[in-house]
Amino acid sequence: MHDPSLKLIGRAAELGRLAAAVGDVAAGRFRAVSITGSPGIGKTRLLAELGRHAGERGFTVMTGRATEFERCFPFAVYVEALTPWSQPDPGDAEARAALEALVSISRGDRESEARIDRYRLYRGISRLLETAPGSIALLLDDLHWADQPSLELTEYLLRKPPRGGLLVAVAHRPAPLPIGVVAALPQADDQAIFLDLQPLEEKDLAEFFPGAAPHRRRLLHRASAGNPLYLNALADASEPVLAGLTGGEYPAGGPRALQALLLAELNVLPGELRQVAQALAVAGDQASLDLVAWIAETGEEDAADALDRLCAHGAVIPTDAFFAFRHPLLRAAVYREAGMGWRTRAHERAAAYLDAHRGPVTLLAHHVQRSARQGDERAADILHDAAAGLLDFAPATASRLLRTALRVLPAREDLTSRRMDMLLALARAVASLGELAESREILEEVLLGPDPTSVEAAGFASVLSRLMGDLDAAKHLLTRALSRSSQAAAILAELAAIDSLRLDSAEAWRYGLAALDQAGELDDQVLVAAAHSLLALNAAQQARAGDAHTHAEQAARLVDSATDSELRPHAGLLAPLALVEAQLNLRDRAARHLAKGLELVGYQGLNHGFPFLRIVEVVLLTREGRLCAAVAAAEEAAELAAFPNSQELTVTLRAAALPALLWLHGPQTALAAADELIAHGLPRSAWWSELTRLNLATVNFHAGRVDACLAQLTAGPWSPMTAVGAGIYRQALHAISAARFNDLHSALLLSDLGLADAKGAGLDHQLGAAHEARAEVLLQYGELEEALPHASAAAAYFADAKAPIDEGRARQLLATLHSRNGDATAMREELARAKARYTECSAAWLERQLARTELRMAATLTRRTQEPAGLSSREQQIAELAGSGLTNREIAQRLYLSPKTVEAHLARIFVKLDVRSRVELARRLAEGTSLEHSP
Repeated sequence: MHDPSLKLIGRAAELGRLAAAVGDVAAGRFRAVSITGSPGIGKTRLLAELGRHAGERGFTVMTGRATEFERCFPFAVYVEALTPWSQPDPGDAEARAALEALVSISRGDRESEARIDRYRLYRGISRLLETAPGSIALLLDDLHWADQPSLELTEYLLRKPPRGGLLVAVAHRPAPLPIGVVAALPQADDQAIFLDLQPLEEKDLAEFFPGAAPHRRRLLHRASAGNPLYLNALADASEPVLAGLTGGEYPAGGPRALQALLLAELNVLPGELRQVAQALAVAGDQASLDLVAWIAETGEEDAADALDRLCAHGAVIPTDAFFAFRHPLLRAAVYREAGMGWRTRAHERAAAYLDAHRGPVTLLAHHVQRSARQGDERAADILHDAAAGLLDFAPATASRLLRTALRVLPAREDLTSRRMDMLLALARAVASLGELAESREILEEVLLGPDPTSVEAAGFASVLSRLMGDLDAAKHLLTRALSRSSQAAAILAELAAIDSLRLDSAEAWRYGLAALDQAGELDDQVLVAAAHSLLALNAAQQARAGDAHTHAEQAARLVDSATDSELRPHAGLLAPLALVEAQLNLRDRAARHLAKGLELVGYQGLNHGFPFLRIVEVVLLTREGRLCAAVAAAEEAAELAAFPNSQELTVTLRAAALPALLWLHGPQTALAAADELIAHGLPRSAWWSELTRLNLATVNFHAGRVDACLAQLTAGPWSPMTAVGAGIYRQALHAISAARFNDLHSALLLSDLGLADAKGAGLDHQLGAAHEARAEVLLQYGELEEALPHASAAAAYFADAKAPIDEGRARQLLATLHSRNGDATAMREELARAKARYTECSAAWLERQLARTELRMAATLTRRTQEPAGLSSREQQIAELAGSGLTNREIAQRLYLSPKTVEAHLARIFVKLDVRSRVELARRLAEGTSLEHSP
């Protein structure tokens, strides 16, 4: 074989662009490089040159390479790239956990403590690269052969690149494309460089073969079609051979023709050397001597001698105590030449050796998967065990192993439970890949199996249906499981949760009580706590604050006495508990229980409690005025929801964050987010749909699109049992919107109903919303005196509920009322209080809006001091009705006011017009005396 110069030939333009990228990264920026081209075109060589140049600039260079036959090894590319890199103790906890997990994967530990789900692993790797000192070059070769987890992690790093100087370079063939990675490359700006390598030109061969005659270089170029690897393989070929290839046979033959050329150099070797080479191809990259000898069915001394001769020949390269082929294409050629039957038996020998010597379980599974026979119970167990260890962070690999395990497992009745366990694991793996409907189909068989697997399957099927927004299907699955299960308590609790989300309070209450009875009989205190938690939520939905408090107290007592291991399977119970506690003003307890629930579910998007916990977190953070944290939590959770491909959860989470976006950045930002959300469709489940519609209406209202706001509020059915959800808040916003449309009758009626409902529930935040709505409606119609106590009550209730944004808005409303009454001192006091609330929450848009409002109020007060006092439009209206002979009650009925309000207005009218009775007022009106209007 020809050994070309270390100098890279014919790639000057590409090297220039790569040097510029290295310079940008050295300056602290992020750059991505994509190198594509056909096999042998020089992708690896160019990637190596990039690494050399980066190393000369002081970069930490990390290199990983995918291999064709080891796609079952999760994160193989990153294990190779990162585990040799020495960063003994990353300061960041996530980075440390991720590095430990990769080390565990690289060793194939059978009982690893480094348990981590893939989302946390992705974030941890990102943090590892972000916190590393200096600039980093991450070079990933042959990505078209990479395992699915490696592709997902690469896509994650490209879509959300770590801060600081980082270069990510990927090399792959044009087809099959790693679609996600290619799509993630930031093509819209100058962060990415795309290099599509073309064949060398004939003039380039003068440097490649400086001693060859022009005629021979011409033959080499035509025979190789300018492919550097082909040139290398053909370097010593005779001219008749080259002449025979110039008719297009070799380039047209592609990899198959290349395989023949690569094997030609081994065909001259003795049979025993070729058998060791084939054993090495089966063993894979970085194969140990003992394993190669066992596969080749020869002694270790003979195998060592053969490997030495292969190294001397240039086909194999030694690295420390391991061996690998010079080029992956050469390994592929040797592997395929061995034949299917021999390879299967060779993999079988490798599996037997690794099993006997307790080799890495992932490597063992790799060989078992390629050699397992129908009815091989031991092989099925090995594949199942390997899949169990990969399920959290490599579900694609786990899925392949489990499908093979199920195929080879003997069809015996005594293995039914084992088959059900495998199917349940497969359903989880498939769901993690975003195939929720297929996962639910797999669970159909498990649901018909024996307990306890069928009960676990029913719960997981319910989670899938919830993530798909199909609560009716979830209920059907659970009720069917309930009819044949001996473990009813858990299913009853799940049914209560489903009916709460369906806003079917009667059914939720019935199932909650039944779950409480069943769990009590089992003496399962955590299930008892779950039932109390759901009953507390249901009581709050029905405005029964006393019952809500009683059940919340019972649930909290049991939760606080339980261990983490006891709570983890039922972590979802902490979501309704925290929500009810927050409504009951038990804020510290709510925060503690919510944090505990999130800690227990971690980043598992398919956990029973994940959806509710995350949404409750966003809602409560927004209410507490922690707006940036609310937006960040929603973004993180929505990102995680994309892993199981749950559109239902993604949309709900983004909808929950709309108010925080509004207060932070204003209507335009929130409207853009709302429009994007609507494009994907509203959630299907009743509770999440009402939450989404309420938040969409809120954004539209503050953007001045009152008609769009009313459209959201009046579209579709709204459940009457949504006190904790959207009910009272919807009535409040509807009342204010109706008032803006001059629909006085509807506005007053809705605000009355909302206030009555809020008083019935007795919850501070809802009372604040109802009083605020009443004050807004009264302000819209000039009833300043009656509006003031409602606005003041709203501010007080919101303050008690520790809702600073809402308190600030109520105080801004108070300032408006004081301004209209001409009370400058009270106006300024309330404005200062409102500003303080907005500032502590970093509500930038509200602060800007408040500043403009303050200027308008000051201008209005100045104008009023310069103009004579007169009657307002409302006062003139009441004066004319009183002058016509109507009583206070009759005026109140006609204008939808209270008699007390009419009386207050008449008192001001008498003072302004200097009259002492209705008779004098009627005379003034009869004489046509002008009734001046105040501004």
